[in-house]
Amino acid sequence: MERVPVPVTERVLPPASLTRETAVPEWSGVTNGDLSGFAKQLEGAVNRCNADKAELRAWAEDTATGQGK
Repeated sequence: MERVPVPVTERVLPPASLTRETAVPEWSGVTNGDLSGFAKQLEGAVNRCNADKAELRAWAEDTATGQGK
């Protein structure tokens, strides 16, 4: 009887640090000036999300090419 190798599927997940929730700033202002500051906080949150996405893309590329970190 011939033996046939059975492929083993390995599940590879991204680092937990790249899948954490990004904190959503809470509005607590009352003036237009406060709104400007809040907009900057929101922009910071979006920038953090985009940085995580960039790191995820790099991780996926490294994983696909066998250079996993």
